[in-house]
Amino acid sequence: MTDGWVGAKRLLDAFDAEIGNPDIAFLVHYWGVTPAHRDNPVHRHSFFEVCYVVDGEGTYAEGGLEYPLRPGTMFCSRPGVQHQIRSRGGMYLLYVAFETVEAKTGPVVCRRLEGLKRSGRVAIAECQGSPSVLLWRALLDMASSGKAVREALASAIHALLVSFLSEFGEEESEERRHMPLNPNERHVKRAVLYIRNNLSARLRLRDLAEYLHISGRHLSRLFSDSLGMSYTEYVRNERLRQAAELLVSSDMPLKEIARETGFQTIHYFTRAFCECKGMPPGKYRETGRATQNDGGLEAWDS
Repeated sequence: MTDGWVGAKRLLDAFDAEIGNPDIAFLVHYWGVTPAHRDNPVHRHSFFEVCYVVDGEGTYAEGGLEYPLRPGTMFCSRPGVQHQIRSRGGMYLLYVAFETVEAKTGPVVCRRLEGLKRSGRVAIAECQGSPSVLLWRALLDMASSGKAVREALASAIHALLVSFLSEFGEEESEERRHMPLNPNERHVKRAVLYIRNNLSARLRLRDLAEYLHISGRHLSRLFSDSLGMSYTEYVRNERLRQAAELLVSSDMPLKEIARETGFQTIHYFTRAFCECKGMPPGKYRETGRATQNDGGLEAWDS
């Protein structure tokens, strides 16, 4: 059945809106079905990316450790963590990149996600029969059948993404499950939501700290401890992430994108974008759209 999975990916890419229920909502950035995935550069994301090895061998490097990749291995790249996939002979790799819509996700799930970001499992071997892999394969088979109903696909996608919490995270005790978020967790959640909703503003650390009624030093420490990066790095990454999305998905002029994502000048925007993506914004838009039309945007920008 894997012969039709590349075509199924194109159908799944059409789900660019929020997918969720009252407890948890997701935003999927891209899907990947790459029959011969080789080395990619050392990089990091501001979102989760889960991969599954259908065939082939390689290694996954993260935090100074290397994890062997073989058929049946599933692994998770967490937000803010530098990593690299290596394979000389190429691997048949499935992957999906996603994040939660925090304003529409309950506190229990937010707490589990924060735990997953800090100390979740990285790689799981021989998981061909795990719920996540079975759901993933069923989803691709459904999408490639030509008979899939959009609502059914959306439900299957949601079930797959939720299953990753159990696969890579730790199950909470019943007592812990009903505990409210602690103050630090609430501060991080509100800060992240504020940043994403106000990218066009200056977003100075002290201003956000005052908004949250905490000190700037405390807020800075919360970002380092919870997200694995400084406040400045997080804001910059979010600006560039949103700019990259707007470049490919909209016809907005570069100056308007720079303004909407908080870059004070087009020159500063261009320089920062080049440093992050290795090419100027205009070239990124041109290449991204051409690659997206060929169904390969996620591999090009992963």
